[in-house]
Amino acid sequence: MQCIDTDISSIDTGLFPKLRDLQIGGTKIDSIDLSNNPELEALDVSDTVIGNLDLSNNPKLMAVHCSNCDNLCSLDLKNNPHIQEISIDYSGISKLDVSGFSEINTVVCDMDDEILGCDERLILRRDK
Repeated sequence: MQCIDTDISSIDTGLFPKLRDLQIGGTKIDSIDLSNNPELEALDVSDTVIGNLDLSNNPKLMAVHCSNCDNLCSLDLKNNPHIQEISIDYSGISKLDVSGFSEINTVVCDMDDEILGCDERLILRRDK
């Protein structure tokens, strides 16, 4: 489902339990409930004011993009063993532990972010 750069301020993803890809970057959405989307594989909430992301019921998640999410200060991925891509650049997140994620291949972050458990060659650092 793609709703990028629209004026929507809420979305009921529970109506789409088989949803695999959700792109809501650049919207006015400030919170989202993904608990009824166990098939979700890719999520893009970049450029939103979302402050909390509960991804505990999304075990198939492979990509999370939350660039430019100033209000988002933490990301708990412990129930997402298939994570391959993470973008946290220009967000409120300054520390992220990706140890134990054997499929990780890209982490995009700020220059001074602390990324634990990841080969430095997989990290793309951006200037603020």
